[in-house]
Amino acid sequence: MPDRPARPCSEPGGCPNNREPNSMYCDDHKKRKNSRPIGVTPTPDYHDVRWARYRKSILDLNPICQWVGEDRRRCTNPASIIHHVCDSGTSPGNEHIFDYENCVAVCSHHHPLPSQKNQGQFVPTLYYIPMIGMELPVEKYPPGHMVPHDAVLWNIENRTKKFTEANRGQSNTA
Repeated sequence: MPDRPARPCSEPGGCPNNREPNSMYCDDHKKRKNSRPIGVTPTPDYHDVRWARYRKSILDLNPICQWVGEDRRRCTNPASIIHHVCDSGTSPGNEHIFDYENCVAVCSHHHPLPSQKNQGQFVPTLYYIPMIGMELPVEKYPPGHMVPHDAVLWNIENRTKKFTEANRGQSNTA
């Protein structure tokens, strides 16, 4: 059987090198991908299978934008984007990139830019992990309705505080 033709490396941004037939990357990029320190999560590759599954799991249970306006009314637009409340610069070590308590489903209109001072506030993300026997979550604050003033909403301040306290607790027990 003839050899397969050489294919280009799959490194995002392009790479002029060819890859081996049973690999996605050329030798240079394969070494870099495999040399990541243990315990350091890379920034998400928004085109890989893990991110696609994670994104789908959030959008399946949160199909409507989770943004809550200043008037405490929840958005009614369909969600299409997963927004990290604490981005990788705020989240130490990038460990909260795939954390359900750091991600919210938003519409394109309410997706804040990292440069915006006010990132907004959001109803908590519904999530379900079937392997641990969780019950399916129930929506507390329906889209288009007023969210009560005593409801805990997610924003960058309380999410950063939560993750900082969690990290401090882990380092004290180690």
